[in-house]
Amino acid sequence: MSLLRVNVRKSLIVLATVGLLLTFSLSSGSGTANAGPSIDVGDIWFCDVSFQNGVCETTVPAGSLVTWTWVGFVPHNVVECGANFSKGLACTGGGGPDWASATQTLGTFARLFDTQGEFYYLCTVHPTTMRGKIVVSGAAVGGIAELPGLSSTSQLAADAGGDRSVLIGAIVAATLVSMTVAVTVWLTLRRRA
Repeated sequence: MSLLRVNVRKSLIVLATVGLLLTFSLSSGSGTANAGPSIDVGDIWFCDVSFQNGVCETTVPAGSLVTWTWVGFVPHNVVECGANFSKGLACTGGGGPDWASATQTLGTFARLFDTQGEFYYLCTVHPTTMRGKIVVSGAAVGGIAELPGLSSTSQLAADAGGDRSVLIGAIVAATLVSMTVAVTVWLTLRRRA
């Protein structure tokens, strides 16, 4: 067997192994964000119409991915607003919001909540009628959320569109394509032998 074939075979095995490890590590990391609740963003309310002029309170365990889904026709946003709305109705006090969605009429916004506490938010377009609070209970159990700095990967995926399954699907597809190319090259070289 020639030295070229041995090197190609080793390269193909390394490529396939790296692809599988990347797919496994990213898909196992997706399990750290609990599939949390979806909070409806209506015409002038969060959760449902009964919370108009009130505060929509949602309790989740640490490590939950909370998704806001626009279901109305009026533009809204979701803006973090400090403890008990301490940053004011525009959420600009105290250095501004820690996180915020775009003002939109369609789509979703997702946020990973991996630390215990109470997180107040509102719509700055309708700050007196659209308010909410996320109560995060307990500490994250198991998985990547326990490791400092690694939960930011989950947050990046959440901010990029809120659906980690799309990200994982793309990674799996890319891995399968690279493995198919590797096997095809290997079979072609083997037939020439």
